[in-house]
Amino acid sequence: VRQTREQVYRQQGYEAGHADLLLLPDFLTGNVLYKSIHYFAHLPIAGTVCGTIPAVVTSRSDEEDAKFYSILMAILQSIYAETQIVNSQHS
Repeated sequence: VRQTREQVYRQQGYEAGHADLLLLPDFLTGNVLYKSIHYFAHLPIAGTVCGTIPAVVTSRSDEEDAKFYSILMAILQSIYAETQIVNSQHS
């Protein structure tokens, strides 16, 4: 019996094709993927650059939803970073 790639991934414990988060190695790669998803797939998307302080990354042509999601993502990253700092100080 021939299995699809998705069936094989599920047997190995992976969820094929349903990513909630994509991490990319550099800004240029992220920008290309961000614009590709926006223009070709028309999916909701948020862009931030992770670091000591998260930076919101949007394009002038982005819709309001994309800008809102990017700001929300940066806020969530800041809150997470803050809790990690507080937790490390109490250890």
